[in-house]
Parts: sequence; C-alpha cells; structure tokens
Amino acid sequence: MGYKRIDLLSDHSRHGIAVAVFCRKCGHFAELDAADLLRRGRRNLPPTALPFRCARCNARGDQIAVGKEARRLHSLGPKQS
Repeated sequence: MGYKRIDLLSDHSRHGIAVAVFCRKCGHFAELDAADLLRRGRRNLPPTALPFRCARCNARGDQIAVGKEARRLHSLGPKQS
C-alpha cells in the first residue's frame, strides 16, 4: 500500500480532502471544500499560497495556519498557539 502526495489544491479536490484553516489570533477553525477554492484560485498552487482571511476577526497573513499545521493547532485546544 502506497501513499498519495497531496500538495496542490487540485490534488485536494481530486481526492476529496478538505483544506483546513486555523486563525492563530482568535482560534477560529474551518475546513474548506477544495472544489470551491479551485473555482476561485489556481490549480497549480498549494493551499498555503492562497490569501486566506479569518471570517471572524479578519486576520491575515502569518496569523493564519493552513493544512497540517492548522489541524495540529486546532487539536491543541483553544488559544494555545
């Protein structure tokens, strides 16, 4: 049994994997549908290259964690980043 490299937004969409996004400022966590993001972005970009903004507190840039880092921070609990 092998594994699949899930690097690009198109890979997430093809395999049905949601893109996790976590706000380090307020602790808001969301899992976004990769197919919806594909309609707005470019296929050959990793999710970390997209300009996410927190829907709760409007934080941007380095205050937003994406992917595995977002899931890890969310699993630590509220405001432990």
